[in-house]
Amino acid sequence: MLGLVFALPIEMSPLKAELVGARCNVPLLGSPDPKECHPGHLGGTPVVLTAAGIGPERAERATKGLLERFKIKAVLSVGYTGALRDGVKTGELVIVRNVLSRGLINQTPARYPCHPLLTELSQKVAEENGFKVHLGDILTVTEPIKRPEDKRQAGVLTGAVAVDMEGAGVAMAAREARIPFMALKVILDEVDEELKGTGLVDGEGRVDLFKTFTYLLYNPWDIIYLLRLNRQAGRATSELARFLSVLVREIEAGA
Repeated sequence: MLGLVFALPIEMSPLKAELVGARCNVPLLGSPDPKECHPGHLGGTPVVLTAAGIGPERAERATKGLLERFKIKAVLSVGYTGALRDGVKTGELVIVRNVLSRGLINQTPARYPCHPLLTELSQKVAEENGFKVHLGDILTVTEPIKRPEDKRQAGVLTGAVAVDMEGAGVAMAAREARIPFMALKVILDEVDEELKGTGLVDGEGRVDLFKTFTYLLYNPWDIIYLLRLNRQAGRATSELARFLSVLVREIEAGA
């Protein structure tokens, strides 16, 4: 069985809809903040999906809960990421070589290599099916990088293609369990886009309607930005689901 760990329910919703024989709303046992998980089959391949919430700590706890509950042979960190360099566009995929976790200022980031066979297989699937992908490292952070100049600086300092908030947490849990790990991400916001409205969702990815109303009351023109971001999210989610539907079958075939 493959474990797919997302941050947000919206990221996994297309795949969840495709699951055959899924048993929904199965809580992860032994987790201090229980998550729902969704086991089933994608194209005949046994998988289990979960939305961990935002941040590396939530991702690590949810992954450990998943590994306690199910017999998983490989775990994937999947979902949105933000570009850290030019030429990396919304809806394009990032096949990850290493997940970097930024520590204290002036401290070298921790490095979590992705399983080379899973990375190579992902590249093969992308080439054979015409997906636009980037191969490189991603940086996991604990707070969003919002400003374009800060994104560019993070990319220069670390060499990462993109930034997320969960990959390192999943990697740490997989390393502890000694099972194969890889990260596969889809670009949501490009490097020259300022990321706004990050405080409008809680740690579980739920939109706070009161905060949203108040935010738009003081920033009415940002509704255009939020609507555009929602469209970008829809495009990114669709492309990620399309790729994963093919990839999980190839992983199972090559197991």
